[in-house]
Amino acid sequence: MNSLLTALNERRTLAVGGVPTQSQGYVLAKLLVDATQPIIHICANDREMDLCATALQFFAPDCMIIQLPAWDCLPYDRVSPAHAIIAERVNALCHLAHAESLPQTFVVLTTIGAAMQKLPPRANFRDSSFVLITGDLVDRDELIAFLIANGYSRISKVMEPGEFAVRGSIIDIFPPDSENAIRLDLFDDVIESIKFFETLSQITHSKCERITLQPIGEIRLDENGVTRFRMGYRDHFGAVIKDDPLYESISQGRHYPGAEHWLPLFFEKLETLFDYVPNAVVSYDTSIAAIHVDRLEVLSDYYDARVKALNSKEGGQYHPLPPAMLYLLDDEWQKLLSK
Repeated sequence: MNSLLTALNERRTLAVGGVPTQSQGYVLAKLLVDATQPIIHICANDREMDLCATALQFFAPDCMIIQLPAWDCLPYDRVSPAHAIIAERVNALCHLAHAESLPQTFVVLTTIGAAMQKLPPRANFRDSSFVLITGDLVDRDELIAFLIANGYSRISKVMEPGEFAVRGSIIDIFPPDSENAIRLDLFDDVIESIKFFETLSQITHSKCERITLQPIGEIRLDENGVTRFRMGYRDHFGAVIKDDPLYESISQGRHYPGAEHWLPLFFEKLETLFDYVPNAVVSYDTSIAAIHVDRLEVLSDYYDARVKALNSKEGGQYHPLPPAMLYLLDDEWQKLLSK
């Protein structure tokens, strides 16, 4: 086991036998001993990813672990992924997009479902941040516009990650990467204080001098994102001549349930996890190959069902994008792994 990295460097591809699921974290820890580059480890599902993370934390407690789960909704669904899942994904992608701030070696734990999904370009997360500092000036309208464009929902009382509320000089925000919401107390355009508060009691408990807000979603509802969506939607599906709730909501800069399934339309080009960590060693369980094939069949079935329903007028206004625009299909997947 001590010569694992040496053998990998010599052969480029290495198969290690006799590694049960519970021991994958141990093998990764051994691989990290002499590693000089990041590792992407692809698990079969979320449960195995969590098991691997627990083991890796035990055997390599100083290792930085970034977990990237897949969406928890069905392909071509009418609902968005859960807020907690999106928050975890965005947090992971924001870290990876700022490669200069990461250690030389770290481990990205993900699943086959997540690794197959195409992602917003890294530039999207490098440019999407808003820094708040106690005592500094802040443009209230600019802050609210940032929150809306980056997926935050404006409500009357903040309870969940990704929500914000405005009450006079008080602005409550629940960032996706924070355990607690924050409360901004403004005096004109000056941030008098930033305090954490518990959502159940709504009572503040500690101060914060500085915080960086990240996007809560993977789609962009700023001017450029909305314009790209509108043009792309018409290019793929023709002129919008009937009521189309998705098109109307996005055109008005409002999030629409399930809009993530049209992710490619918001960006000029999508990337992959392998683009985010281009110099990584990639490892995975041998069961991944079969799961990938099964996943492709499921994607094809769901897409065909949507197309059939649309043509028979049973699917309403749901216009599905081809799977190749959203996911890594067989040829592209094999090409990436061969590198």
